[in-house]
Amino acid sequence: MEMLVYYSIIVFGIIIFSLYLYIIYVKTLERYTSKRKERYKNTLIPLVDVIVTELKNVGEMNFYIKDALMRHTSKNKLKSKVVEDRIIYYLETFKGDFISQLVAFCEESGIIDRKIKELSESASYIKALACKRLGELRSKKAVPYLLKEVASPSQDVTYNALLALAKIGDAEAFLKAFASINASTHLSERSLIEVADSFEGNKADIYYPMIDYENEFVSCIFIKSAGGYKDSVLGEKIAKFLSCDSKERILSAIKALAGMGDNRYIHQISELTTHEVWEIRAIAAKALGTFHDLSVINKLIDALSDRQWFVRYNAASSLLTLDKQLKYIAKVFEGEDRFAKDILISAMENSNILSLILGDTGTPSDFSETTVLLIKGYIQQGGGYKDE
Repeated sequence: MEMLVYYSIIVFGIIIFSLYLYIIYVKTLERYTSKRKERYKNTLIPLVDVIVTELKNVGEMNFYIKDALMRHTSKNKLKSKVVEDRIIYYLETFKGDFISQLVAFCEESGIIDRKIKELSESASYIKALACKRLGELRSKKAVPYLLKEVASPSQDVTYNALLALAKIGDAEAFLKAFASINASTHLSERSLIEVADSFEGNKADIYYPMIDYENEFVSCIFIKSAGGYKDSVLGEKIAKFLSCDSKERILSAIKALAGMGDNRYIHQISELTTHEVWEIRAIAAKALGTFHDLSVINKLIDALSDRQWFVRYNAASSLLTLDKQLKYIAKVFEGEDRFAKDILISAMENSNILSLILGDTGTPSDFSETTVLLIKGYIQQGGGYKDE
């Protein structure tokens, strides 16, 4: 038994010592690699900068520098990465005709081919990083390979492949990628909207066909994404969904039109505060607060009496956004609807308006004196408790 203890101590000692040696090896290698990389940066980055300057000023690359860079990148992965990083810096930061020539250099020098080759690796993290790099390098040569990776079982690979296609900006390939996506995809809706938002080509080329796409899930992705794209004709196409039979498309259309700030459809949206589906009523009530149009005040006041708490709360929040001086909500506190009064009190409390009215942190001088007295009176009578 005693010998077993000794053997165990020796074995664990060897393991710990081996780990210690491994850590020293890794740290030494990292330090050595870092020093090499810095040395390469000092040599290669100025060469890339000269090439970019020549492209901007003359319209063509310096042949000798181009040849030198190609020799460096073809034999040494670390040197290749230094050059990649610098080129990506220009591709991400600047616009101009020289960008396409930089991409062509990456194709000619073999950088793109090496990244494409990495897509055949079994490790998903390597494939995901290769997809990311190919997107940053913006070469259309990578498109067919990235399209294959969209179907990858790895969430990271699929996401980076889609994001790469968005950066490359090839509308046909981008639409083809999304055509293979459905509601069972392992990517979240938010991630897919982010990908659509990132498209660097002509966004009209993807929004116009895809908001009408037969796959409802994909259609809603592009409708929501279109909310950040100011286009009146696109607004008209989206507005038609306000009266469709699909709950998800209606919700997406409301959000998109609110994001566009397109006031042409404010009254159609206000009518949806009485829709039979409560989620639609709630989103419509929330959206009305973004338009800064007082003509919807009465619709929002009516929505304060909705049977669903979220509808009432969104209506109250929108009312407070529009009714800065609290003139229009006076009639709510003059009425008998306790639900409407309580939800307004709750919304005012969450937006710090109530503390101003009660004089805790400021003065209510900017508010309607009549409304302030009605609110104080209601609270003194025991009102303002949260809805059950």
